[in-house]
Amino acid sequence: MPFENKPLLCLIVFLLLCSSIVNAQDSLSTTNDSIPAKRRSHLKIELGYLSDNVYMGRSDSAKIPYITAGLRYIHKSGLFAGVSANYLSTEGRADMFELNGGYMMSKGNWDAEISGSKYFYNANSYSVNSETKGEISLYSSYDLGFISPSINAGMKFSQATDYTASLGLEHDFSFLDEKLQIEPGVYMNAATQNYYNAYYQKRKYATTRKGVQKVVGTVTANTENAAAFKVLDYELTVPVEYTFHRFNISVTPVYAIPVNPNHVNITVTTANATRSRTTYESLSNRVFCSVDLTFKI
Repeated sequence: MPFENKPLLCLIVFLLLCSSIVNAQDSLSTTNDSIPAKRRSHLKIELGYLSDNVYMGRSDSAKIPYITAGLRYIHKSGLFAGVSANYLSTEGRADMFELNGGYMMSKGNWDAEISGSKYFYNANSYSVNSETKGEISLYSSYDLGFISPSINAGMKFSQATDYTASLGLEHDFSFLDEKLQIEPGVYMNAATQNYYNAYYQKRKYATTRKGVQKVVGTVTANTENAAAFKVLDYELTVPVEYTFHRFNISVTPVYAIPVNPNHVNITVTTANATRSRTTYESLSNRVFCSVDLTFKI
């Protein structure tokens, strides 16, 4: 991680911990004496907007704003299944369809979820995840009252299997009889990058995509050490969520600090010559936001 970002991250973590500790006494002394409502099976209609498709601090050079529509069914047992479609507004086409399912559970202060997803990307998609065929993940968190640590581990399937992990710290603030919730969090994300290498090889310099300079010949690229497991970014989020009867709206701004840029090998082959060069990928801190609206039936 660049040295200049370390004080910023440490300061925000410190402030988050301090604000959590200030509220710890109230959080720990205020117990929920009411009997929780019986969980019921229900259907959710979901609409969303994502300002840019950023994954672990990486994204394409062109912005990818998604409009998302989906349906999700949650059974009272904890089983769930859903389908969604991502519409790329800048190009007027469906960019990705997703099928997902899994099981969620909650016991006391402990929450856990296991899930799997199958992705169907448009042949012209230039998302950094566009060569990913599917993934499975396991999530777990525990509410300590003043703070909630979490871990998310998974496997992604593209031209080779990738392994991902995310460690997080969160704290929930509730207002208006728990209708309004704010949950600031900090996360560290790590993974192998075979999916990213496949994106470089097949998508980033594809001559069929819009805005790419045409060359007489072929362009090939690959990242070095794609199978190495390493920290890829740190993320700071402040999700704000409001619930009104069956409606729920949430706004999630994210500040991503990418680290450990890749070496990228680029080769241009024409009828007359072959030219190769190796460069570091250009990374910069990113700000993006998602807005989601759900209606429960």
